[in-house]
Amino acid sequence: MTQTPFDAFSKEFLADLLAPFGTVERSFEVPGESKYIDLLFHPTEIVNSKEKGLLNQVIATPSVLEAYSNAPSSEDVSTCLLKLFWLREEITRKANAEKRKLTDNDLPRLWILTPTLPEPLKKECALIRQTRRIPGVYRFPNAIIRTTIVSIRDLPNIPETLWLRVLGRGNTQTNAILEVIALSLDDPRRATLLRMLCAWKIVTIETNPSIFESSEATIMAYPKVFLEWEAATEARGEARGEARGAKDKALSIILRQLNRRIGLLNQSLETTVRKLSTNQLDDLSEALLDFGSSADLDRWLTDRSNV
Repeated sequence: MTQTPFDAFSKEFLADLLAPFGTVERSFEVPGESKYIDLLFHPTEIVNSKEKGLLNQVIATPSVLEAYSNAPSSEDVSTCLLKLFWLREEITRKANAEKRKLTDNDLPRLWILTPTLPEPLKKECALIRQTRRIPGVYRFPNAIIRTTIVSIRDLPNIPETLWLRVLGRGNTQTNAILEVIALSLDDPRRATLLRMLCAWKIVTIETNPSIFESSEATIMAYPKVFLEWEAATEARGEARGEARGAKDKALSIILRQLNRRIGLLNQSLETTVRKLSTNQLDDLSEALLDFGSSADLDRWLTDRSNV
């Protein structure tokens, strides 16, 4: 299962954001279908805070999150709904087998996150604005569908939408990045967002500049993000060469991602990973998203050594 750099970034970003509030499963396979949900979230407790706004709605119940780098088509929306209903059917089946009565909070809500929402798609889905206070948030007219579509470009520049606007494009993302930098140093969102943005830049943008399609202002904002993030980390020793420094940062992030996905690496595997070239680390940064165990990493490393 292949992923674009945006797919990888959005899943990692949303998983980190939601992890404190429950369990998060990435690339969850839909029961009975060869389809995968981007992110499946299960709350461990009900977080009742008005200050969290849209985030509070997401974490209040099980949630399916599907993020798009471009506006989805009607077929894309249909596929998302199909995955939601398949999942609901599986949840209902298990509840019936256990003779357990389901409540509204047991059934997942679908969140489709898109940079823009074309008018034809709004009309085709008969979407309704969810609230007057926050433009850009739409729902289906039938409540049983339990689906919200967020047009990130149309969200207001308020604190409760910042975590979503970071996933936008062009000026929307640029303004969000600058807002992140301007956050108070003791704001917990600041460190998390800066770390995620830097990880995305180091692993994907610097090694694959051709995939970074954004405005000049956004490109100029990224050095500020990196400097802010670096200043917040522990003091470093003498500066090393630019190429070596970039590789070390990418290696550190990749090792952390591997430990998170497949557990602590044994000494042999970690030593082999550390010997990889910059180009090989670039390939690994994408391949590791499909790893489920250390055997997958071992197999990947073996395949590369035989090339």
